[in-house]
Amino acid sequence: MKVLLFYPPGEGHLEKLRLAAPGAEIASAGDEDQARLLAPQAEVILGNRYFLQTLPQAGRLRWFQSNSVGMDRLLSAGGRLTGVTVTSAKGVYDREMAEHGLAMALALARRLHLFRDRQGNKSWSPLELGTLADGKALVLGYGGVGRSLARLLADLGMEVTAARRRAGIPDGSDPRVRVVWGDAWRRELDVADLLAMALPLTPDTGNMVESTAFEAMKPGALVVNIGRGGTLEEASLLRALRSGRIGGAALDVFGSEPLPVDSPLWSETNLLVTPHVARSRERPPYRWEPLFEDNLRRYASGLPLLNVVDVEAGY
Repeated sequence: MKVLLFYPPGEGHLEKLRLAAPGAEIASAGDEDQARLLAPQAEVILGNRYFLQTLPQAGRLRWFQSNSVGMDRLLSAGGRLTGVTVTSAKGVYDREMAEHGLAMALALARRLHLFRDRQGNKSWSPLELGTLADGKALVLGYGGVGRSLARLLADLGMEVTAARRRAGIPDGSDPRVRVVWGDAWRRELDVADLLAMALPLTPDTGNMVESTAFEAMKPGALVVNIGRGGTLEEASLLRALRSGRIGGAALDVFGSEPLPVDSPLWSETNLLVTPHVARSRERPPYRWEPLFEDNLRRYASGLPLLNVVDVEAGY
């Protein structure tokens, strides 16, 4: 079995990979040219960095382990993934991303982004500030990130409703969180003080929050998106902000990334922008290393893999 790493492994991690798959030939690619050279022999590829560029050459590939949670860009390969099992890094960054979403929601409620732009004596002029405590939150997307965020919001004293695509309550759900499914989330918009989005980008979720959703929202509600940019219609968000329909928004993800320098989103007063950092950049040892080691052990032993992606569903 030939295993190709699209990242530089630390010595300790490399040794654990060797122990996970005794007898496997493990190589790593330091650049794209080397990746293209090694990909045709690989049965297993771990890591994203050169995956889409080399997939046409990876004719022997049977399993690909991503170090990302979102799958939309990787799954854009479509038919070229036929016969390939894809696994994600689901669960690795749930808490960090949820903390970023909570920080954004708190900043909006306390209007910290507005204090930033006030000068001189104006900075000491009072602003009417809000609070999340005792308010109502609607969380769209109830995967690992959504569950972590819902739990943090409930800890603050919010009444939390979470929406998911499929009926049922998933494992790990907080008993304080009410779960709805299908289109039932739309009936919650007129009472939610906070709409927090943690959705994957799939054919079903593209522009899911659009003009009709903004029109149905409770006046003054806050919007936070830490999922995927394409799940929210940015032009409709701008109209809702400028009309005063909603009280503020915070986005970590965008339809086009990096966000173009001439985008009106940069200069919108009541919009907080961060550059897709809810999952921050890492240095080795990477937090996904234990998952890779465990999944390689499972693959080598013929056991079910963790975090297998439903290619049709998109996550």
